[in-house]
Amino acid sequence: MTSKQILLLCIVMLALWVKPGPAQEQEFFAFKGLALGIGTLSPPIGLYQKDEVGNSNTFRFNFLLKIDSYHYISEDFTLSLGAGAELPSSDEVGNKKFPFYFTTRLRYDFPFFEIYVGNMFYFQNQFGTGESVVLNNGDGMSEFFLPDENRTSRNWIIELGATFYFTPDIFFEPTLLLVNITNSTKKNVGYLVTVNYFFDPSTWSTK
Repeated sequence: MTSKQILLLCIVMLALWVKPGPAQEQEFFAFKGLALGIGTLSPPIGLYQKDEVGNSNTFRFNFLLKIDSYHYISEDFTLSLGAGAELPSSDEVGNKKFPFYFTTRLRYDFPFFEIYVGNMFYFQNQFGTGESVVLNNGDGMSEFFLPDENRTSRNWIIELGATFYFTPDIFFEPTLLLVNITNSTKKNVGYLVTVNYFFDPSTWSTK
């Protein structure tokens, strides 16, 4: 077993061992707390051409900030409402972009971890200089023009994910993003990976 495999095994064992205690009975939709997180979100793999050679986008790391609000549904279920955004950046061909999203997740609490299914409404604001770039068109090189105005694309995405706790307040969430699952020619996958800190209102000072 390599050192990387040993480290991964230790992380998984720690995540399974540390888990917040059971929540007390609360009113329906009662506020349970906030979580702030950082991570990265990958758009659907192979969705667009990323360079002049003709390579398509693959997995990437773009710094992301997120916030989630947690609400009590039942002893086993929690509803979270969230939003996140990447820092504005430029892609490989010169387009400037600002991705952001909103999520609704229904979470189920197992003894040692949580799983969730959710909806993501993903937006990407994109704008360019109006200049031209030379890109591979499949048979050779052609000139393409960058947009010269703001455009916002929208996608509805289904989320499948899990929550693993390192401490009662710090947790790791990998999420699989299922895009256009009803369209046989456009369906695709992406991912969202975050590390989060949970703020429990029961520990907040009342002074």
